Amino acid sequence: TPLLLLDEVVAHLDPGRRAALFDELTGLGAQVWMTGADPVAFAAIAPTACLLSVSPGHVERCAREHF
Repeated sequence: TPLLLLDEVVAHLDPGRRAALFDELTGLGAQVWMTGADPVAFAAIAPTACLLSVSPGHVERCAREHF
């Protein structure tokens, strides 16, 4: 299965373009990893995604209610 890594991909997208990107990525059938500094930008996919918070020496799964 393909793996796609997108770094800061949603940082400069408005909500409509962000939603369109998420829809296209969902249809790929691939594992997609996205990075971003603003967790709110990923709120739309929080119900179906595994969201992780990374800090020096620590990785934890984010609680869905944080979005």
